[in-house]
Amino acid sequence: MVSICNCGQLLLSMLLFDKLTVYVDFELYLKAELLERNMTKIFLIRDRKAFSTKWLCDFGSNLDDLGYEVSVVCDDKKYKPEDDVPLNKGVKKINLSDYSCGLSVFKFKKIIRDVKPDVAFAYFFIDLLNLSFSMNDTKVIMMFHNPPAEVFEKIKNPIKKKLFKILLKKTAAIQVLMPEFVGQVHDFVGDVKVDVIPNQVMIKAEEKDYSNNTKTIIHVAQIAEYNKRQHLLIEAFAKIADKHPEWKVHFFGKVKRGKHAAYYKRCLARVKELNLEDRLIFKGFSKNITQDYLNSEINTLPSRSEGFGYGLADGLALGLPSVGFSYAAAINEIIIDKKSGFLVSDVNEYADKLDALMSSDELRKEMGSYGRNDMQKRYSPDVVMDLWDALIRGVV
Repeated sequence: MVSICNCGQLLLSMLLFDKLTVYVDFELYLKAELLERNMTKIFLIRDRKAFSTKWLCDFGSNLDDLGYEVSVVCDDKKYKPEDDVPLNKGVKKINLSDYSCGLSVFKFKKIIRDVKPDVAFAYFFIDLLNLSFSMNDTKVIMMFHNPPAEVFEKIKNPIKKKLFKILLKKTAAIQVLMPEFVGQVHDFVGDVKVDVIPNQVMIKAEEKDYSNNTKTIIHVAQIAEYNKRQHLLIEAFAKIADKHPEWKVHFFGKVKRGKHAAYYKRCLARVKELNLEDRLIFKGFSKNITQDYLNSEINTLPSRSEGFGYGLADGLALGLPSVGFSYAAAINEIIIDKKSGFLVSDVNEYADKLDALMSSDELRKEMGSYGRNDMQKRYSPDVVMDLWDALIRGVV
């Protein structure tokens, strides 16, 4: 007869064996996953400024963290090492201009033939064109960093436009940043599969201290009239400036030459005309934009449209309520109206919503907290890289 004690030991052994089997199976699964990624070679292609493009380098490092074999590849005759963005040590840098001369399309054909990457990411149309002779050997993923309709509109040459359509249909995958951009690709190319994968937003340990009201509104974007439209924020603030005499706006962003510099001068002239020079302040490029966000209360981006809108998302991730236009692509996806900020239709409403936020510490805190949590749920690196990982493995 088997004793109760022996029965208990037998049952315990069976349970432990069961758990061990599950554990070993899971370990084998993880090893198989990692091996599959380690065997997958990825090229990230941008014809120039590849090693100084922060998004591209961060993406390469993140793919390296997942276990992929990654190379950032360009053909940049004006490359400056001092402009490089940090990369994981495991990520290779290949500048084709260091090895040969001639047309880029033939250089890419040779490097792809020699290295045999499984997947190549095209950053711009020119990169897709440079990969056009290699698409039978390597799976190509075309990325759109701006609203696709704007990209297509800029291609005026009908032959180039037709070529772009042909090449897009030959890709293994097309990626856009926002759901509303899927239809723009279909309108141009036809019925093709389009994957929506947003940019990742770094959720930093720092968070807005709502007890310290700095009475500052922040705007982060390149100074540009057509798309960024700093003049609309100037006009909106002017409408409520007298009601909030202690508040100010800090504009952060570079001013490029030519038409952008002329626009910048007009903005300064308008500020002077409004007698608000000490409250509407253009501060140029910031060396510590995170701290500038934390030293602010409200984030604004009155853009016509965005591909993603980092100037908006980064502020939300730090806990700043935000205001943007309801018709602006990407802006109207990132801001959750009446939850993480306000979406407005015109300058008058922009002023009204700024006024509401400036008038209520509690509203700013409530919306700012919601926005930070929302960025974590939708755009954190883990969430976004899981989407990329699934797409790459599906393509391979």
